[in-house]
Amino acid sequence: RGQLYFVADKFNVALTDATSAVNLNGNSVPALLLRAKINIELRKYKDAKNDLDRLLILDNKSLRGLILRSFLHFKYEDFKGLIDDATKAIEVTPNDAMAYNNRAYGYLRLNNLADAEKDINKALELSPKFALGLNNRGLLKIKRNKLESAMQDIESAEVVDSGIAEIYFNKGLIFSENKQFQKAIDEFNKALEINPNLAIVFEERAKVYQELKDEKKAESDRKKAEQIREEIKNL
Repeated sequence: RGQLYFVADKFNVALTDATSAVNLNGNSVPALLLRAKINIELRKYKDAKNDLDRLLILDNKSLRGLILRSFLHFKYEDFKGLIDDATKAIEVTPNDAMAYNNRAYGYLRLNNLADAEKDINKALELSPKFALGLNNRGLLKIKRNKLESAMQDIESAEVVDSGIAEIYFNKGLIFSENKQFQKAIDEFNKALEINPNLAIVFEERAKVYQELKDEKKAESDRKKAEQIREEIKNL
């Protein structure tokens, strides 16, 4: 029943049912997985991680458990942890595009571009129209200063799924690199409309405001980025 409430976006009711299921059988992998998913939706990340840690002790080859925990590493900006769990997921299921994409993102954030490229290529080989993979390939090209080609990949990702905040973030990075600062701000604003809790977007928008000599807005965005990171540590 908790799964039905989860699908219906009734997360608090779903959490009550999932907790009842876990209380009945603390070794139920499906119940722990469901409760972790619900807690992620409710932004109760510590509770979700506790359930996933417990789940992965019971079943260390749970692909969905590893993918979800790698998502939490992303939220905490723990990119080594993200890479570790994504690698375990790949060992369990070598043909999972999401696992390769997640690991690629970790490599990108740590500036390991060679390994990121390998994983992005594998993700897109497995799923050629994978929006997150196309977007990550765009980010890779941004880091290599191939901005025109990067924009092509990012716009292709947007056609597939226009609801990904990081697409507009990456477009903002390109406009910023090209000194088109108002366009960069517009794209960062779009990213924040989708996900207002991305600290990195506020950081990059602060840099643009700095370029525009708007110190008040730049400082406000820097403080907001710090605030979000502190809040996430306590979720």
